[in-house]
Amino acid sequence: NDIQLINITSSRSVTENDLVEMTALIHSRNAEQRTVTLELLEEDKVIEQKEVVLNNKYTRVHLSHKPGKKGYLQYTARVVPEVDETIKVNNERHFLVNNDEKIARILYVEELHPWEFKFLKRAIDLDKSLQLVSLVRTGPDKFYRQGIRDQNELAAGFPTSKSELYSYEAVIIGSIGADFIDASQQEMLKDYVSERGGGLLMLGGPLAFSQGGWQNSAIVDILPVELLGEAEAAQSYSNPLRLKEFQLQLTPEGLRSPMLQFSADLHRNREMWNEMPALKGYNPVGAAKPGATVLALHPLSQPAREKIIMAEQRYGRGRSMIIANSTIWLWQMKLPAVDMRHETFWRQVARWLALSAPEPVAVSHSKENYTPGETVSMHINALDSSFQAVNNANLTVSVTAPHSAGNRTDISRGDPPVGAIQIVDVLPDLSSAGQYKALFTPANEGLY
Repeated sequence: NDIQLINITSSRSVTENDLVEMTALIHSRNAEQRTVTLELLEEDKVIEQKEVVLNNKYTRVHLSHKPGKKGYLQYTARVVPEVDETIKVNNERHFLVNNDEKIARILYVEELHPWEFKFLKRAIDLDKSLQLVSLVRTGPDKFYRQGIRDQNELAAGFPTSKSELYSYEAVIIGSIGADFIDASQQEMLKDYVSERGGGLLMLGGPLAFSQGGWQNSAIVDILPVELLGEAEAAQSYSNPLRLKEFQLQLTPEGLRSPMLQFSADLHRNREMWNEMPALKGYNPVGAAKPGATVLALHPLSQPAREKIIMAEQRYGRGRSMIIANSTIWLWQMKLPAVDMRHETFWRQVARWLALSAPEPVAVSHSKENYTPGETVSMHINALDSSFQAVNNANLTVSVTAPHSAGNRTDISRGDPPVGAIQIVDVLPDLSSAGQYKALFTPANEGLY
């Protein structure tokens, strides 16, 4: 008899008061229908326990947790060993989560300046991790800008260069027609998501999706759903049922999505969503793409012809999402003033879009845990502000060792204390442009 925690996957970064989503995969032999205890430890403290009924061979378990402090946190997922278990050393896994603060800038483009933008902006402005920059078209070649850093930012409208567009971590397209950006800007926006790793959200409205001609643009490739053709869109748009009030229906995937969590308890989260006020109207869209995740549906949706309201997918290095509705502001109007579910929804969606966008210079390695004396191979990706590879870069890598109480020569500082800093040589990886590598061998156990 043996129970093995094969792996644990989690989001690698998180912001204050946000959830870390984790998935544990348990493999069992001769233990079907047995109940075991899965523990989650932050540093050395047990923060969550969950009773798990094992399936035949493989069992997948979802966990979520709010980090207790800033900085890098070490977690352990552990299946409490059974008395008769043959091998007990394979019951736990360690992993890191980066809870450092990060500020992401989001570009919002709009034409009609409806209430949705007004309430969305209020919600995002409450989050110190997010900065919303808005560009509202008020007439031909006329724009109203908010949140800009200086008078030159977005002065000519939507960015025309990669370095300007890539300075944002996410882009939200409100109710505005596809003629707002030309063909070259559309291709640049595709590269923004796939190469830069930015997030893209398209909202509903009178000029959104097929009603704004986006089905004929390059942007359709990024979206997690197909867009209807002009004739089919016009027929669906004229359906009087489209304008009726409806109760948003989250899918099972939507209830587990980190951006749609009102409560860490799945049952309570479902209840809180069922209590939400009704929305009004939606934009008809096509079927979900093969790699997409459908998060929410219209109650009149049918398996053969889904009426998708929310969906998301990965696209290259980035991610995209659609919300085929423009009346989420009704939640704010109909909920009590002390109820923060509307604000929580928009902040978590915005964080999901923006805070995972990669930095121009990033360090990665093949695994998270090494034994003392084992060489750590670090891979460094060096890009410029346009996210183009930089060759012959001058890179410095420093590794901070853990504090060793028994070593008097060790430099101790901080809380918790850390040890000496070691500078590591960096060499170019001749096989790829903009790629570099560095080798480091840890001498002792601890968090480096």
